[in-house]
Amino acid sequence: MASTKTSAPCANPPTIDPSERLLQAIQDFRDNMNKRFDSLEIRLNSMDIRMSAMQANGITRMLNNNVTQRDAPLIPLNAVATNTPIDHFPQTITAIDRLTTQAINDIFVQLGELGEPVNGDLPEKKKRLKTLAGVISESVL
Repeated sequence: MASTKTSAPCANPPTIDPSERLLQAIQDFRDNMNKRFDSLEIRLNSMDIRMSAMQANGITRMLNNNVTQRDAPLIPLNAVATNTPIDHFPQTITAIDRLTTQAINDIFVQLGELGEPVNGDLPEKKKRLKTLAGVISESVL
């Protein structure tokens, strides 16, 4: 005959106070909301930086509109991710004309968040960069 053992109920089962469960649920909810707000704050800060960079670049383009000579100084565009001047941005049209493929690609990467294309051959990229910088004079394009 098979022995059937039944477990005796625990003499002192742990009691869970309903108020403790409620407090834990509230704490979990608060922690979750804090994480979401932190994430939202990061995203909003990023958007603010991007918008500021785009506004600064718009002003830069207007100021660079007046460049009609190859050795006239250019105001550098800002990187969209940081709103700081693009590393190694050419100081003149002549400097743009001397850029290597790697150097111009590096600049486009910093502008990449604008969705600017980086395809094309080197002369096309140079012309595109001049246009993005605001240069409109046909004599220096």
